[in-house]
Amino acid sequence: MKRVLKYSIALAGIFLFNAKAIAQNNSVYLFSYFNNNGKDRLMIQKVNPAIYPASYPCWILDYEKVQDIVKTRYQVNFEHINDNKIELDGKFVNYKGFLAELK
Repeated sequence: MKRVLKYSIALAGIFLFNAKAIAQNNSVYLFSYFNNNGKDRLMIQKVNPAIYPASYPCWILDYEKVQDIVKTRYQVNFEHINDNKIELDGKFVNYKGFLAELK
């Protein structure tokens, strides 16, 4: 139950971004940096001080876990991997995502 609740909260923010698309055509477009090692990672995202001094929590979710939850209600029709990368625990992870439609 903890896992589902955690993902429900984390995915709620992601799905709010997609709320308009979901309401209009039952599709979800989800692109982000994802962890690939079976674990979620809470990190601190720091804003460049030249813009303004701030930091925010940032979840890097495990891609497979997110897809498992999404696939309970949606069919993944397209996956994309971008060349953009960030370093996470000494390894590079790609910016990637998918397009899913309500079953």
